[in-house]
Amino acid sequence: MPTASSIPFRWFQRLTPDQARARIDAGAMCIRYDYVASVLFITFRWQSKVHLVRNEASTYFRAIPYSLFTILFGLWGIPWGPIESAKAIWNNLGGGTDVTDEIEGALEP
Repeated sequence: MPTASSIPFRWFQRLTPDQARARIDAGAMCIRYDYVASVLFITFRWQSKVHLVRNEASTYFRAIPYSLFTILFGLWGIPWGPIESAKAIWNNLGGGTDVTDEIEGALEP
C-alpha cells in the first residue's frame, strides 16, 4: 500500500495529502488506466499514475491516450499482445480502475 508521500499522482497534480483528502471528500475519484506495449513474443502491461477525477468529469476522455498507445504498440506481441491489449482497452472503456479506497487508506493519519 502506498504511503501518503508516495502516492503516484500524475506529475502536474502535485497535491499534499490534505489537498488530496479534501478533493476525495468532495467526491473526486482516483482512477488508473491500463496500457500495453509488445515486441514480438514479449508483452508488457502497465497502469498509469493516479488521475484524480472530479465527480462530474468523464473518465472516458482521460483514457483515450492510453487506449491509443495500446492500439499502436500493444497488438504486436504473439500470442499475448492482442489478448492483453483487448483487456486494457476494455478496462479503459469501462472508465479505468477505481483505486480511491486504496488511496484513502494511504491518506489516513
